[in-house]
Amino acid sequence: MSFQPKPPIPAIDCPNVEKIKPKIIQLLTDKYLYNEELTNEISSNKIDSDTQYRKGYYESEQYEKLLSWNKLLLFIYYILAIALVLILFFSPNKFLLTTYQTIGITLALLVYPFVIHYILKPFIFIYRFVIAFFPRSVLSTF
Repeated sequence: MSFQPKPPIPAIDCPNVEKIKPKIIQLLTDKYLYNEELTNEISSNKIDSDTQYRKGYYESEQYEKLLSWNKLLLFIYYILAIALVLILFFSPNKFLLTTYQTIGITLALLVYPFVIHYILKPFIFIYRFVIAFFPRSVLSTF
């Protein structure tokens, strides 16, 4: 079998081609404009999606950084608290503290990181309430 080319399509003789031609051109123009609008909409949605993804990524990255700093500072706090407790219990002059005072300071140091949030919460609320009355810059974040 050998390759045989298809015969050419015969030209269609249409007496009303001049009447149909402007409608076809208008339809093609409309479709072209519609496709262009869709392309622009898709690209703008893609940019918004990329921006939202990037924003979420950076927010989660900052949150993870804060958590790691929190762990580090809590570790340093407990090391310093243990050192202070050891100094309070084993120092020769006892800093003129009774045993109950030393135990009270020790408990306060151990519980402090867990309760300070509840102690400071009303103060933060009052601070934000007072600050709301002052004009602030658009660029500020407090």
